[in-house]
Amino acid sequence: MMLTKDKIISIFCLIDDILQGIDHKEDLRRRVSNSETIVIAIVSSTSFYGNHSSAIQFMKQYGYIPNMLDKSRFNRRLHKIGNLLYELFEIVSSYFKDFCCEMQYIIDSFPIAV
Repeated sequence: MMLTKDKIISIFCLIDDILQGIDHKEDLRRRVSNSETIVIAIVSSTSFYGNHSSAIQFMKQYGYIPNMLDKSRFNRRLHKIGNLLYELFEIVSSYFKDFCCEMQYIIDSFPIAV
């Protein structure tokens, strides 16, 4: 997946809207929101083969997240919001399932035991 500014912003907006929709609260003193942390994780997994350091450096270099966390703090935050990530993916997958429910799968042949 080619990473563009529009894609990164769209992913952030989607995640942030979902978190607001489920009334997710976080500490107001944080400089980097959970939405931003999740976006870094997604960018890391889709464009940097899961390398968090490279994703953090990329997001900081291009100014997407001005108050970027260091690698250690990012990993601690990512582990802390693990349950939130499960909930987020469950919500997104249920929406995807609802949108694609009209698809039908037809099995035209069955394996025959010899």
